Amino acid sequence: MKNVICSLASTFLCFTAFMDAATVEGDRFKQSEKAVKLATYGHVDAKGLKSLLDSHVPLTLLDARGNNWNDGNIIPGAQLASHEFSPEELDQIIPNFDSLVVIYCYSFTCPLTPWLAAKLVKLGYTNIIEYPGGLTEWRDIAKYPVKAIYR
Repeated sequence: MKNVICSLASTFLCFTAFMDAATVEGDRFKQSEKAVKLATYGHVDAKGLKSLLDSHVPLTLLDARGNNWNDGNIIPGAQLASHEFSPEELDQIIPNFDSLVVIYCYSFTCPLTPWLAAKLVKLGYTNIIEYPGGLTEWRDIAKYPVKAIYR
């Protein structure tokens, strides 16, 4: 009987630990899940973007805040861009129309990502992915590093 009780207690503790880990993971990306459902184009979360960057997949990472809304922090490897940039300015940043382009902004509610994505699609770019969680999810939720830039 004592062995059965110990076994049940052990199973309960393992199950509780598993549920706590699942809850943390679910809470961690709860906002991202909602934002992904609202994304107009392909989408990625912090873990997916980190995997892309770590695997050195050729891509152009754009911070849609451009020069006007930039707070001096970007995801490493990103370049500033804006829906206000001319087609010529965007052409200088993005190598070709088939390039993989990942666009992010500051947070889940920032409209700059979809505006830039729409402009790029209109110009003929074909591989656009939105990262709706943006700098807030990257830095504050996932705790990934950012790079300071000077404005």
